[in-house]
Amino acid sequence: MPSRPVAAGAGVVAALVLAAGATTLLPGAAPEASAEALVPYDSCGALLEQYRAELEKTATPWGFGAGFGLHGGGFASAESRSAATLTAAAPQPAGASLDQSAGAGVTGTNLQERGVDEPDLAKTSGDLLLAVGQNRLQVLRRGPVPELLGSAPLGRESWNAELLVDGDRVLVIVGSYVPDGAEVGEWVQSVAQGVVAFYDIDTPVTLAQLARAECPYLHPRLIPHYDLYLSFSGGPALRTLEQRYGSPLALPLYCSVDPQRYRPESLEPRYDLGYMGTYSDDRQPVLERLLLEPAAAWAQGRFAVAGPQYPEEIAWPENVERIEHLGPALHGRFYNEQRFTLNVTRADMVAAGWSPSVRLFEAAACATPIVSDPWDGLETLFEPGEEILITQSGADVLQWIRDMPEERRRRIGEGGRRRILAEHTAGHRAETLERYFERAARRRPAHRPLPRPAAVSIHP
Repeated sequence: MPSRPVAAGAGVVAALVLAAGATTLLPGAAPEASAEALVPYDSCGALLEQYRAELEKTATPWGFGAGFGLHGGGFASAESRSAATLTAAAPQPAGASLDQSAGAGVTGTNLQERGVDEPDLAKTSGDLLLAVGQNRLQVLRRGPVPELLGSAPLGRESWNAELLVDGDRVLVIVGSYVPDGAEVGEWVQSVAQGVVAFYDIDTPVTLAQLARAECPYLHPRLIPHYDLYLSFSGGPALRTLEQRYGSPLALPLYCSVDPQRYRPESLEPRYDLGYMGTYSDDRQPVLERLLLEPAAAWAQGRFAVAGPQYPEEIAWPENVERIEHLGPALHGRFYNEQRFTLNVTRADMVAAGWSPSVRLFEAAACATPIVSDPWDGLETLFEPGEEILITQSGADVLQWIRDMPEERRRRIGEGGRRRILAEHTAGHRAETLERYFERAARRRPAHRPLPRPAAVSIHP
């Protein structure tokens, strides 16, 4: 993947990823223990000292352990000297500044695709250690006694923060559904000196809430001041954001898939047609038409519906297996156990169009032929008849799953996977984001100058 222009330079990048929920800093882990030989600690302070010692050993520029990854959110870029005010501090042990409530497990990076770095709670750059905790970014010099060089506030306690180290820019991520997201956005726009973006993972819902003046995470007055509006939806929604709400640049950034995690497996098919999704009033009529009716008409067929919250009064045909919950680790296997898989789209996404769900990409990456209800823009992602099957008719579905020659079935599934590998991996999205950033960076000075707050360098 080509290097980003924003990564040039010898400074440090701290990307602050703001997401819903609370984050606990666990810098490392205690020594291995077993029921037979537990490691005793005299106090919570001794346990935290062990955590800090382990962090010093294990933190790298790629993070450490296994845990959190990046799930949406926008980003802002600024030079590290000006992105946030760093308060110079006298040298002191790291312990005073890194204390957090201790939980269980080891924090770290959840790689969605091999070789693609992702945010974490601690990173290193040369002899520097960067960490987030207690709602602050802290920069320390590594050593027998870590020396605190500076810190920067991250905001309210409900905001999460993670970081990346790459060049001399600070990236701040703001996304939809962030608690107090409008307040976060105002803060980001007030301190960031580079490109500021918003990443909307549910654009139709956002637009509906904006129209009713009920959007808790985005105020209309903020939209013109986001240099880049990244949207899970394309098509007309982008024009609405630009023409009605004044976005200077609204562009689609669809979800993606890791083809190493979702890939064809040599499994004996258990189902002729399957579906995975939480119950939804607006999707249920389509599910009944495209799966339950074919199941009732073909007693020899094998069907499955996986997902929670389905009402008890639904009359499932005897040849439909119900799976209440299927963990993410089993999604790939489930797709591989189906001869065909069904995609049913939420009504607001159908109305907006150009709004693919991640399930489309996951199923296609497994080379499982997809049967989908129609919506505008779907044909721009997969070629109908060659890479996907599109219909509103249960009769069509029954004919395909019962009578389609095996050679054609395999060809459609393989065509879908080729399209994924060519256009819809996490690597493709990263490259797209780089191009978008370059466009926004070229446009930015003309429409949104920002004051430059006083700051100190994180380098001594």
